[in-house]
Amino acid sequence: MVAEMVTVAQQLSHVRFMYNKAKSCGAMINYLHSSPTLSHVSFIGNSATDGNGGAMCNIGISSPSLNEVRFVENSAYGLGGAMSNFAEVDASGNTGSGNSSPSLRNVSFVRNSAILGGAMSSLCRGGSTCSPILTNVSFTEEFC
Repeated sequence: MVAEMVTVAQQLSHVRFMYNKAKSCGAMINYLHSSPTLSHVSFIGNSATDGNGGAMCNIGISSPSLNEVRFVENSAYGLGGAMSNFAEVDASGNTGSGNSSPSLRNVSFVRNSAILGGAMSSLCRGGSTCSPILTNVSFTEEFC
């Protein structure tokens, strides 16, 4: 049996993620080749009770595009109260989870909190890339 990787183009528009809870990645996780486009989306009051990314996690070759998105009062017990980006290259140089670089345009972060990275965290190891692209992004009252 041969496993096949399927990449699906996902678009979310005019959606609200409110008061969701999970141990990690409170409202949305984009994992391995998952790079949705979000426009006019709100993440409000979501939480990661025992991990990272209170509202959203982008893990391994996941680089979503966000336009006109709001992150308000999300929290994480770990890294990134609103958003956590993670990528890693293993000891063999395998880039299977190598890049996580979301693109944010006209995005606001308001009163998000975490142990580290009140609004956003990017953790990259082993030569991987986590380079969020920020255009007209505001950060207000973020807490660590």
